[in-house]
Amino acid sequence: VIAFSGTLEGQCSVQTSPATADLMTDALLGSEGDWDDEMMEDAVGELCNMIAGSWKGRLDAPASTCHLSMPAVSRGALPQHLHSVATVRRFYEFNEAVFEVVLALRKECSGTLALDPGLRLLHHRLE
Repeated sequence: VIAFSGTLEGQCSVQTSPATADLMTDALLGSEGDWDDEMMEDAVGELCNMIAGSWKGRLDAPASTCHLSMPAVSRGALPQHLHSVATVRRFYEFNEAVFEVVLALRKECSGTLALDPGLRLLHHRLE
């Protein structure tokens, strides 16, 4: 999970099985390996970071000045998505393995209502 804070509040998460995390680690490191849990968690966290950073880079000010957290990886239960106005969920296939990317944005961002134009931009760029 990568959290957005400041002018935009929300989170981006990547949800995957251990087998898919192993394939992602192979791809990110450029070789096949028998990866330990920590290495796979780092790879999935980095993928989430790249996706969140890419979304942020497509936003206009003031949302584009938000801050991104360090990746937080959890196993087992799915992360609790914050109470949000808008949630975009997409499933992707990678080497015949499926993973989910979720972007959830809060209704209030620094005292203003949700950034609908930014969310539409993110939504359209995902398709």
